[in-house]
Amino acid sequence: MKNTVEQTVLMLFGVSDEEARGKVMRALHRVAGVKEIEVSIYRAEARILHDGRCTPSALEDAVRVSGFAAQRVGPRRIVWPDSANENRPPQGDTP
Repeated sequence: MKNTVEQTVLMLFGVSDEEARGKVMRALHRVAGVKEIEVSIYRAEARILHDGRCTPSALEDAVRVSGFAAQRVGPRRIVWPDSANENRPPQGDTP
């Protein structure tokens, strides 16, 4: 069975500058299974691509440990097969 990459979107609370953004990114990178992170202080959100070893709860906990609050937005979503990265959908606000 092929590994899949899933996307979790978290709404962030209290992340209002680059220093806070960096703390959140470092905390999220330490979670097993995280592959890619985009943190926007302007949208107050983090978009995390991860494999099945990672859960939204683990991501929320990592943000909390870094000193901020987070809440999952929407359901987890399978993005693409891990072995087909060249065929992955465009990044951004596209569903």
